[in-house]
Amino acid sequence: MSAGKSGDGRLQIDTVDFQVPCRRFTIKANVTRERQMPVVDEFVLRLVQVVQNISVERLAGYFGFSGSEIETVLLELTNRGLLESDDQEISLSPKGQDLFKGLSEGELPRLAAVEPWTEGVWFDLVSRNIMTPARFRSLPNLLSIPEQPNARQVPESFARAAFEQNFHEYARRVRRHPDADQLAIYSISEVEAGIYGYQPMLAECWLDRGTALETNLHLPFADNDPARFALLSMAAVDVWAMLSGPEQSASGLADYERLTGDDRPGRLRQSGDASTWSQVLAQADREGDPLLFGATYLDYNVGKFCAVIESALGAGRTASGPPSIIWLRPGGTAWGRTFKVGETLQRLGETLSSGGVKDAQTIAIVPRAVPSGQRRHLKRVFDEGRITPTGFYPADLEIILIPGIAAMVFLHMDVGRHGAPIGIASRNERMLRALERRFNEDRISASDTLWALPAETPPQRSATKN
Repeated sequence: MSAGKSGDGRLQIDTVDFQVPCRRFTIKANVTRERQMPVVDEFVLRLVQVVQNISVERLAGYFGFSGSEIETVLLELTNRGLLESDDQEISLSPKGQDLFKGLSEGELPRLAAVEPWTEGVWFDLVSRNIMTPARFRSLPNLLSIPEQPNARQVPESFARAAFEQNFHEYARRVRRHPDADQLAIYSISEVEAGIYGYQPMLAECWLDRGTALETNLHLPFADNDPARFALLSMAAVDVWAMLSGPEQSASGLADYERLTGDDRPGRLRQSGDASTWSQVLAQADREGDPLLFGATYLDYNVGKFCAVIESALGAGRTASGPPSIIWLRPGGTAWGRTFKVGETLQRLGETLSSGGVKDAQTIAIVPRAVPSGQRRHLKRVFDEGRITPTGFYPADLEIILIPGIAAMVFLHMDVGRHGAPIGIASRNERMLRALERRFNEDRISASDTLWALPAETPPQRSATKN
């Protein structure tokens, strides 16, 4: 089962990355940071504050400092603007006196250091909140949230006020400053409107195993202040709700059971109540093969598959033919709306490479049930993309095959809004041979090509372990 399990009976079944329309403002500010004063400086200032005026000689004698030592201390405090002198005696400057205002008995004075900040602050064009910036490449498979009408007319005065009001949260969440609560804005010297663009926003899809077996979208970024992010949250849910999962089929169930011997999906279709789900999801493995739940690219499932690959390579398995990772995605429009598809391919490639199987080509097999406008969404993620051949596996079946080594097989159940995947990871030779016959190179090559690497730059591959 999946590791994405909450204490209230919910299970994570998918993850979604949204592209949020934003505008960047360059904000130049002077930020003060409080810090504890060095002990010597503190006691010098405390003594001067008590006596109000004192000669350098008396001050040096009180602390037992030499002439050069007291000169060093006083020069530093004077340069900070905390002391002033009339050539005879020294006293606290107005700035030094401010250190002691409002202090309770026993409380230590603190210094405020001023730091210049130049920040590129991104405001979303839906709810007008500050976004956490990230360097990422915009991908067609990510979900784009439409901006609100006239949302681009964000005035610089709004950006200034919003930055001031949310400064501590910005310092903590975006700047990741360890002492955010000790910071304060001293002044803002400039606010300049900049470019438009997108910033990513992570969301999680959870299945509630209550009587209704409903799915919902959880947006972690809004947990701390749901009301402030309500507009953005509703916009994300609206876009997500428009997606569709693959259509359930009897042939998909039959193929899944024939390949894997796993009867869990059949039991769930016969009696899909909450108690049956609990029994099914309590099963952790079948004859040593991990039983999985949720999207294939969830971290827990990928980790289990990598362990199966490592076991196979450790037992002497080698790639059957040129090394490749073949991924038959399911139908519909809800699958793969995340960076995790590419991250999964990277993890699988690294696992293979560490076992001596290098430069595996990545091939996406796209069912004809996927709308034509979305069939090339993963062009930047996979080396090659092809349409499923005629008479291929049903669109509710998802398979990741590494020929000769291991495979993951999932069936997408008709549960909740977009379905819930359930599957298995295995290096079973019988299952691998059956999959390889269906995915044989001649059959795949005969299908329509959606995209491919340029012929003059083929990937360098190694078919066997070193």
